[in-house]
Amino acid sequence: MTICIAAACREEDESRIVICMDSRLDDVYTSSDKAVKLDTLGHNWFTLISGDWIPATELSKFLSVRVHHAPCPAFREDIFNLVKQSTGDFQSSPFCEANCRIELIVGGFVFGEPMLMYTGYEGGTPYTRLASEVAVIGSGLSIAMPILRIRKYSASISVRRAIYLVYEAKRYSENAPSVGPKTAIAILYPNGNARSLGRPYYRKLEDSRQRFGLQPINLEALPDPQFPIDGLSLQ
Repeated sequence: MTICIAAACREEDESRIVICMDSRLDDVYTSSDKAVKLDTLGHNWFTLISGDWIPATELSKFLSVRVHHAPCPAFREDIFNLVKQSTGDFQSSPFCEANCRIELIVGGFVFGEPMLMYTGYEGGTPYTRLASEVAVIGSGLSIAMPILRIRKYSASISVRRAIYLVYEAKRYSENAPSVGPKTAIAILYPNGNARSLGRPYYRKLEDSRQRFGLQPINLEALPDPQFPIDGLSLQ
């Protein structure tokens, strides 16, 4: 499947959203690392895509048409209801397959404040729900989200720290099935601008992960379970 992460953070007095994803795409016969899992919806909103690739990308396109033709969302309820209604309407599309699994993160800004939500299909049934300050989808979810929770991720952290934490979570999520080795990170701004990171920065991120991430275990440094003995017996 994949790993896609969207995380709210701060840069000085303004909100930002950091997104991170791999580019792995598996089908029945082949696997590649060239998939683009970010799509724009209009009015500075975006989707990150996971699940059954063809219906997932078609739902993202369907949402894009709906968002482009709607007024710019003035309230959180506006965009949430629009996404929920559109996801439900997609069920009648010829591209919505029976029992399909679609996972999308929809994100953007309302009055300069970040908003993240999940939408898609589970077993052919549509769903839309709010996310908190961080949203994760894909097969790497079971690894990435606990890493972010252990790190006590919150929307109040700096964009600099947020970039490292989503990178760290993504890299460890590569231990899950079908998460690819390539990593793409971008910073999204309330005015609709975005900034990606170059290769030298990724090398520095990996250097930081080697310093601050999970460390190799030195068996000789672990405490010896033979001492002390408390006398407990099961006999």
